[in-house]
Amino acid sequence: SALEKVRPDFYSPEPPPLMSPEIRRSAEKLVSPEYFNCFSCHVRGRMTPLTPPSQWGPDLRLVRERIRPEFLPEWIKDPQRFSPGVIMPAFLPDDDAAPQDILGGDRQKQAEAIRDYLLNLR
Repeated sequence: SALEKVRPDFYSPEPPPLMSPEIRRSAEKLVSPEYFNCFSCHVRGRMTPLTPPSQWGPDLRLVRERIRPEFLPEWIKDPQRFSPGVIMPAFLPDDDAAPQDILGGDRQKQAEAIRDYLLNLR
């Protein structure tokens, strides 16, 4: 049958993680124009950036279907490390880059908060 031909490692997204109010607020700040301004380049469904379409990043509502959750924080920190030449900048390449007023300045916690936020976008 067709089901038997499906590879056993075929990626099936997990349900989005639960987020505490603190993590949600932190992530909303981090993706906002005051910090990393994610939506200045990335599409969100019908909401498109003001830049030319050739500069748009993938629709962030589809992150759950595109990137494994355990890998996403590493990508957020420094996408150049995995895809040299990708347009997306490294937002958290080292501890000094982490905004000190969010989640104690912990870049890992910040990247994980953004991941959880993106996994919950719909």
